[in-house]
Amino acid sequence: MRAIDTCCFVFPTKEILRYMVYAWGHFEGYLDLFGRNIVKAVGYSVEEYEKLKKTMSLDELRDYMANLIEKFAIPLNSFVKMLDDAGIEKANHINEDVETTTGVKPLSNDYIASIVKEYPDKLTAFAGIDPHKGEKAVKEVERAITKLELSGITLYPFKHRLHPNDPKYYPIYEKCIELDVPVWIHTSNNWDFTVSADYGHPKYLDKLAAKYPDLKIIAGHAGWPWVNEMVIVAWRHKNIYIELSAFRPKHIVNPGSGFEPLLYYGDRTIRNKVVWGSTWILLGMPPKNVLDEMKQLPVRKESLDKWLYENAKKLFK
Repeated sequence: MRAIDTCCFVFPTKEILRYMVYAWGHFEGYLDLFGRNIVKAVGYSVEEYEKLKKTMSLDELRDYMANLIEKFAIPLNSFVKMLDDAGIEKANHINEDVETTTGVKPLSNDYIASIVKEYPDKLTAFAGIDPHKGEKAVKEVERAITKLELSGITLYPFKHRLHPNDPKYYPIYEKCIELDVPVWIHTSNNWDFTVSADYGHPKYLDKLAAKYPDLKIIAGHAGWPWVNEMVIVAWRHKNIYIELSAFRPKHIVNPGSGFEPLLYYGDRTIRNKVVWGSTWILLGMPPKNVLDEMKQLPVRKESLDKWLYENAKKLFK
């Protein structure tokens, strides 16, 4: 069974891994949520992680975790072999630019593009865009797509402190429509305790798609915990896709997980609107393991084929 990893999240270079810790570790909730997976993956216990927290400042802990996560760094050719062995045809990295609101300097889209160009048949990437940079952001969209040959863009509304349908995003969306590329939008709960979870509610995509029906929208992380709302929004609008990532597939089948509407309607009326992402590093397991769990979901094979491969194949240029 073939697969396209729509939200691989990271390519395992030292630069990307360290950036992930510093950028996401900027928020204590994320450092806790994913830091436990990181320490477990390198042989530490959760209890040892809690001890580290008590003896270090947040900056010291981020430095420590950045050094730990470097253990995941592997040569690109080894990573590509991992993808081949797993049956993953392509893996897509989602870059980000949230510099204005967090002060964290982003990894340049040029750097990400340089990685993609090493294995253009196996790797793709979405450009990180900061809407607060105004016209510069719009020009970066065009440059990233036409010059760097990236495949789409990434937006984090809760980090940008903007709802997805905020007018500040409009020029960016209009450029994406012009260039016919998708935009990945974080649509889910967030673990930044200083802002509302509401930034990730699917209702804003409903309003956005009504204004821009030709904009190709990938709703990152499936809109959880508002999955029922996410399903109807994707059902209503022709160009909204639900991207299932950041949750271990073996857990979403449990009663009360909140994914019941997706498992039901995704096997029926919106089977053409679901794509898959591994976010493997956040789950502390190789992409193959995440994919193997996906293959066990209680949906029909023809639906799973669409989720894992066919829908993304049509969506990506």
